[in-house]
Amino acid sequence: MTKIEKNNALANFIDTLNIFKCKPICGRDERAAYRRKKELHKKAITVAVIVMAVTILTGGMLIALAKDNADAQTEYSELIVENGDTLWSIAKENFPDSDPRDVIQEIREINGLDGFTIYSGKVLLIPVDK
Repeated sequence: MTKIEKNNALANFIDTLNIFKCKPICGRDERAAYRRKKELHKKAITVAVIVMAVTILTGGMLIALAKDNADAQTEYSELIVENGDTLWSIAKENFPDSDPRDVIQEIREINGLDGFTIYSGKVLLIPVDK
């Protein structure tokens, strides 16, 4: 092989590799347009993230306010715990159509009970309408 043939083979090989390369944007105007498009894309994503965050926070606050309003409208009656009463028996007696576990949880939350033990003479608030 002569030197000219080697150079042609090398040139052909380099041309083959260049097919797989990304071609750079050559002109100044094209680069500027690309940068503007990229900046606009970043700004659009930033605005979308901010809108989503505000929407989520607003929705959470509305749910919390609705729950507070629902709690404020619930009426309660006082029940004095008698000897032998349990939260389960109170729930079954006062709300026979409801799941006692849900009623017990609500009674615990209303009265600030940490456990499931109640004592005779304790006054419990029971929701009137369940």
